[in-house]
Amino acid sequence: MLFTCDRNIIMFEIIIDERCTGCGKCRAVCPKGPRVFEIIDNRAVIKDARSCLNCATCQSFCPAGAIKIRW
Repeated sequence: MLFTCDRNIIMFEIIIDERCTGCGKCRAVCPKGPRVFEIIDNRAVIKDARSCLNCATCQSFCPAGAIKIRW
């Protein structure tokens, strides 16, 4: 899944690929966790990309390596 956000003219994409197991680690470590991530059908999905701080903490902590942030 690809989510694009244009926040303060900084464009970035949050990509969650098929390796996602829905463990919820992304939501747990994200400073804005419940606003940004939601777990649906054992997969992480972006609830509100505008709330993302673009810090890449989710990418760093994802045990499956399923999250990529592209600037």
